[in-house]
Amino acid sequence: MKRRFLLIILFIFIPFVTGCNESTVSIIKKNVSDLRVNYFEGRGTYFSVAMSCGYREENFNYDGISTSSVECGVITICFFETHNYYSITAIVSIDGQDEEIVFLRSPYEDVYMADVCRLLTKENIISVHLKNQTEVVDLIEISSGWEVDWNRAISIGVNHYKNEISGLIQNKKISAEAYLKIIAKDEFDKKYWYFSIIDTKNNTFFCLIDVNTGDVVSNT
Repeated sequence: MKRRFLLIILFIFIPFVTGCNESTVSIIKKNVSDLRVNYFEGRGTYFSVAMSCGYREENFNYDGISTSSVECGVITICFFETHNYYSITAIVSIDGQDEEIVFLRSPYEDVYMADVCRLLTKENIISVHLKNQTEVVDLIEISSGWEVDWNRAISIGVNHYKNEISGLIQNKKISAEAYLKIIAKDEFDKKYWYFSIIDTKNNTFFCLIDVNTGDVVSNT
């Protein structure tokens, strides 16, 4: 009888715990100010190209408050030799439609970036070539081959910081915003999900999540 009673308690308790965790994940998902869901890459003779797509805050601001979002498709061009231009111009082709885009140099690293403001998928045919240059770099979507997709990455990040996040939630509302991006430790090498939380008091914590194992390899 005692064993049966214990099983009944466990049966009731386990879904309750799981439900609480899912509720926290849902709250975080509703407050993501920059979300990347996939990743493309391509390599040429003189430069490489990477792109991550998803959604970003329309009026972007690191203030711990998530507002309305828009689609994004951020393309990064990295030259194998250092260039000191303020900007470069490239032709981005999406499904046969060419668009001339100005890429600005990042203030943080030696790369050039632009946003095509679209959430592209592996179904799209995408290529990039520099203006007045003939070499074309095709982009291949690689994130669908990862064991950990963006949904699971958020769950892992939430679980890793469950104590910190629980202190920010009151009445199913959180006084913070979340970010999920993709970073490459080395060019065309290891990729990581970058999960971070910024609260309204400007406190920040983040972790790196291996895209294949789901392990948290670095954190604050």
